[in-house]
Amino acid sequence: GVTDTHQGEYEKGRITCEVCGTGVGFRDEETGGFTLKHWEAHRLTCSMPGQSSTDPVIYTPESTAEALAHPPAKRRRANRTEEERIDYLRADPYVAQFEVYRVLCASCDKWIRLRPNSTYCSIPWDAHRKSCLAKKVNSKNVYALEERNALFSKDPDIRKFDAERVLCSICDKWLSVNPDDHLQAVQKWLQHRAACQKNSTPTLPPNRPILLEPVSAPPLTEQQMAVAIGLGPGPTSSRTVQPPPPHSASPVSPKLGPSFAKSNSAQPRRHTSDNPSFHDYNPFNYFPVHESQRRNAEQRAATLMADSLIRKVEPNRVFCSLCQQWVQLRQDSSYCAYPWLQHRGKCLEKRQRRVQKAAETAEPRMSWSDNDGSGGTDGPESEVSLDSHAEED
Repeated sequence: GVTDTHQGEYEKGRITCEVCGTGVGFRDEETGGFTLKHWEAHRLTCSMPGQSSTDPVIYTPESTAEALAHPPAKRRRANRTEEERIDYLRADPYVAQFEVYRVLCASCDKWIRLRPNSTYCSIPWDAHRKSCLAKKVNSKNVYALEERNALFSKDPDIRKFDAERVLCSICDKWLSVNPDDHLQAVQKWLQHRAACQKNSTPTLPPNRPILLEPVSAPPLTEQQMAVAIGLGPGPTSSRTVQPPPPHSASPVSPKLGPSFAKSNSAQPRRHTSDNPSFHDYNPFNYFPVHESQRRNAEQRAATLMADSLIRKVEPNRVFCSLCQQWVQLRQDSSYCAYPWLQHRGKCLEKRQRRVQKAAETAEPRMSWSDNDGSGGTDGPESEVSLDSHAEED
């Protein structure tokens, strides 16, 4: 039978590969003579047993759905004997005592029931052991995840944060922290914040220090308040409302750079309209947007302190001297001036309307009192008439 097979292969001019079962020709197409070039080429490409196929695996939606619908069976752990289960429980350091159907946990000092259909089954014990140790670790960690997130969310020098990094609002850089060790993450941030505040604190003259604590200023007098809202001394009829006074910027150290000096010296731009009573209270006209985005917390605090209408300055609120109320600033950034500028414009408008209304109501009273003074000649005439009557008597 084997001889017949070889004779058939010789007649066909092909030999069958014993590895893959493919027929390989051994005759030259041009001459018809015997050649091994086809066999040598096939031997190089034929995959030997034990070798992985070189064909790429193509994942199609159909094959993926089929794989999900029929997942491979999980390899079950070989059943342990009762002696092996006993040795497993005896070797566990968190097992204080164990019996056939229960285990005493050395961590929480509680008995854990095991499966009743098997002796010394460790599956319920393994589940309790994992959860019990996790609770114990969390109770020992002072700065758990919730506490760490609460501390970071309340810090005015943190712009935003996630599990692995913190964005510092002082230097505008990300700080990598350990996502598992919360205490180390908090300590690392506190060290970075202290160093960052020390390096970024500007040098100003003694009469205008930079402080991160709340700053108090004496209350404005009536005359200063009138000057602040644009009402100068003089007759009531000649008073005209002027735009708010420019912010007086203190001399700035060269360390702060030209951007901070430019932003602190920014003044309200007057409108080009011919109407002198027009006032531009747009907050973006006070501080250039492109400059304010590059200022750090100390520079923003200095800008707020230079405002004559602010009595006290805190990282997330300022006290308005006009309305005698606290104005909340943005909570995700310290010393953000945008909410204050919006309140400042509205508060000045309300103040000006009240002053103008008071001036308008005062003018009729003054004219009425002048008319009473002009008709006051009746007084002396009545006195003369009384004297004449007295002489007649």
